Amino acid sequence: MIDSLDPGRLPPSPPPLPGARISRLTKAGFILSILGAIGCFPLGIVGLILGIVALSKINRHSAEFGGKGHALVAIAVGACSILITPCLLAAFVPVIASSGELANRAHCAANITAVLKACVVYAQENSNCFPMTTAEKSGYNVYFGTADAGTSVVEDALKRLQTSTKSQGNPVSCLWILCVQGNVSPDSLQCSSDPYAHASASPLQNGGNGNNFFYAPTSPYECSYSIAAPWVTGPDGITMPSGVWRNRGNASIPLMCDMAPVNGTGGRDFSSVNASRPKALNSNNHSGGEGQNIGMGDCSAEWHPNPVMGPGFDFIFTHNRTASGTTWTGTQSTGTTPIAPADSLNDVQMIPARNLDNHTVQ
Repeated sequence: MIDSLDPGRLPPSPPPLPGARISRLTKAGFILSILGAIGCFPLGIVGLILGIVALSKINRHSAEFGGKGHALVAIAVGACSILITPCLLAAFVPVIASSGELANRAHCAANITAVLKACVVYAQENSNCFPMTTAEKSGYNVYFGTADAGTSVVEDALKRLQTSTKSQGNPVSCLWILCVQGNVSPDSLQCSSDPYAHASASPLQNGGNGNNFFYAPTSPYECSYSIAAPWVTGPDGITMPSGVWRNRGNASIPLMCDMAPVNGTGGRDFSSVNASRPKALNSNNHSGGEGQNIGMGDCSAEWHPNPVMGPGFDFIFTHNRTASGTTWTGTQSTGTTPIAPADSLNDVQMIPARNLDNHTVQ
């Protein structure tokens, strides 16, 4: 009886009629919440909101609208997507970042392979020697940003690269010969993971003084790689071509790698670094020292977690071979080439090197 009802209570909403329809609002909330749960996080939020609105509408007009269960599912699933999706994102972001670095490593290895193959082609036409400028009298020097003031002809530029003081004993000029000839692009000298690299200039300078070839990349941030020193210093103190920088096809000889790091203040102390701390030895191109790609004499390039390579366990960032026990020692002598006679299998020094304090290339 109505008289027996509590006057403070409203009668319950009548159940939906058999023909009550599910509103488009309810359907949209249900679908969007499901999409949110499978990864479309913003859609999950929209689905939650639509589910709440739809449920309110159903409660107020239950005789006209059905689908209360759909609305409740939209609310529940939408709420779960808001809670779960950020956790999933937090879990997958490192994986995504790692996949990006792996792609960069692969691109970097492809660069090294392409450059070494171009070196082989060059050697076949140049007495089996890889591209090399004349030696500097007492070691090597690194120059950037200087253009020849007199030629735009490739043949003339190559001749001048052999004699100019700006390319003499300059390891990056050796690689630049390939760019001047058009064998490789200047972009091939840059590692995708190198934090200091930026776009390369064309080998040919346009405007200003006219069309003139640069002697090397225009800045130290346009080269991410080091090569096996093309020169050695003989007993008389005179620098001469090295036997390492030749087309031998020997898979045991490391010829090119990610930019070598400089030992020094604030840098990496190569004199007593234990093998259990390889990051302290590695190039800085990849994630601050995770490892480096190293190209070998057969033009292959592979990722290595430390810079000790070859049958003699050569520490490739120093100019003398010492690898005893678990401690790698050696001397990083910037501007100094290995002492002759070079041991082509067991003593390779990668040059130039990047100073970890001011990021200059030396």
